[in-house]
Amino acid sequence: MCGSGPSAEPAAVTVVHPTAPIEIMDRWTEGWSTDRLIDDADVIEGVPFMRLGDILRWKIAAGRPKDRADVGAVRRLYPVRAGEAEPQSPPSPSAAQA
Repeated sequence: MCGSGPSAEPAAVTVVHPTAPIEIMDRWTEGWSTDRLIDDADVIEGVPFMRLGDILRWKIAAGRPKDRADVGAVRRLYPVRAGEAEPQSPPSPSAAQA
């Protein structure tokens, strides 16, 4: 059941993609309306994806160290997706380590 408490079954499956792993969730965090997330999803080639603004809010609220890079990436991508900016190249590995 979406939004329910902890379960013995895993909540996510990670799909290995050549450029990055992709998490597929079967439930969501309590306090977040899964119906709204589904209704507001961006549909790309027939597949619903959570909106970037919702991803950003969720990752900031989660506050996990592993989400820090994602927060930065979503903040760079969000204006591009909204048509407000041109895509930017990702920082070079040496700049990311600085």
